[in-house]
Amino acid sequence: MVNQVKGLMKKNGVVEIKRVLHFGSLNNVMMSVFGRSYDFNGCDGLELEGLVREGYELLGIFN
Repeated sequence: MVNQVKGLMKKNGVVEIKRVLHFGSLNNVMMSVFGRSYDFNGCDGLELEGLVREGYELLGIFN
């Protein structure tokens, strides 16, 4: 994550730390649950991140 922050800082000059931490924690959970790491720049990782984001939204609404 430190290398990612460093690379984003060099590339953009600004880093959204919340986003880096979000993907770091999501990758940690996926490694614990599925036993593998995901590339969140690729198709599988983006789809998985969308599903997790939708799940968080559903948890936050009134049923």
